[in-house]
This record gives sequence, C-alpha cells and structure tokens, in this order.
Amino acid sequence: LSKNGIEKPAIILLDINMPKMNGIEFMRVVKADPQLKLIPIVVLTTSREDQDRIESFDLGAAGYMIKPVDYIQFVETVRAIDVYWTISERA
Repeated sequence: LSKNGIEKPAIILLDINMPKMNGIEFMRVVKADPQLKLIPIVVLTTSREDQDRIESFDLGAAGYMIKPVDYIQFVETVRAIDVYWTISERA
C-alpha cells in the first residue's frame, strides 16, 4: 500500500474472507505499519461471526458491516459508509 511512491488510500474497505491472507491478517499488517496505521478500515464482509467482529474492532477497525444479499441493501450500506466517512472527516 505504501510502496513506490503511490498515494495511500484514504479508506480501506476490507473483506474478512480473502484468499491467501484473510482480512484479520491484513489488518494486523496495516495497523503495525506506522505509515498506514491511521488509514480507517471498514470491514464489509459476509462473516456474522462474533469473533471476527470482536477481533476487527480490537485491531482498530473503524466499522464492521455485514454484506447485504440484495442490491438495494448493498447501496444503502455504501451510503452509510459514505455518511460515516463524511462525518469522520469533519471530526
């Protein structure tokens, strides 16, 4: 995320269930990097496991949202992230 002079993302939308490195492992790497640890991470996942939610917040996730199944719910979730992000920038 921070190599080759590429600009860092303003926010990370992260799924827990990823191949090779799961989202929890990815968060550990990001939060351990001084240049990346302040980037807000919002977990957007299908996982309803309490352990995933607890671990995400313990690692510093800014939010945890379960992916909706249908399109309208997904659009509403993305809008909620946008509202959250707008409010966070003003704080």
